Amino acid sequence: MLMNINELQNLLGTKDAERFLKLYEPGVTEEQRRELYRKILNNQLAKMRREIRRYFEAFNQVMHEKSSIRKCLEINPRQEALEKMYRLLDAQEHNYKEMFANYGRSLLMLLPFYESITTDHDFAQILNANMQEVERYREDYMERVTEGKRKPDDSFLTALIFVYKIEPEDDCPFMDAMWHFYLQSIEENNELKTQMWNKAEECFPELRGCMVTLSEDENGQLVGQKYYPPLKLVK
Repeated sequence: MLMNINELQNLLGTKDAERFLKLYEPGVTEEQRRELYRKILNNQLAKMRREIRRYFEAFNQVMHEKSSIRKCLEINPRQEALEKMYRLLDAQEHNYKEMFANYGRSLLMLLPFYESITTDHDFAQILNANMQEVERYREDYMERVTEGKRKPDDSFLTALIFVYKIEPEDDCPFMDAMWHFYLQSIEENNELKTQMWNKAEECFPELRGCMVTLSEDENGQLVGQKYYPPLKLVK
């Protein structure tokens, strides 16, 4: 489906829409096209991070309201108005989680390409990250590639978020979005879930004694409970 100029401006903003259209103008060199992509993605990733952060604030408010209503219903279960409100909030929670998973999916698809046209400094600015830390993680990452612990075509920027956790603990929208995507993928794919458990046990057999499952408590907070995996037949 083709977009008109107004739709493109609404999606990307005026300047990035102009840059996007310029990509297809005659005479644009590969170097110029690369620089246009870099500027567009710098802006769009920064915008995405702000959007995810804003949606997480709204999501946390929904979870807080759900917790408050749950407590009221535990005291007096027969409150039709509150039950209806709780169902609405439950639907909102589901929608937010779906949205975060979609953001995470988009990031995982976008970052390898973005990495090919940008610099670590650009990405550090988007994340408000300390450049010295980024350089230290880059050095560690490249050592792991040399040692064969990582594939050369893996994305350093993805690892920077998901492995090295470069975002501040109290402000990590990209990390949170990726987590939601991974959790949704595991939840929806029983085969993948089984493969992950088996691989974890194969690599880290000591984990069998400290596995936990996550569930919500009465305040809507995630809590861990000891998990007892199925016993395996030893031949």
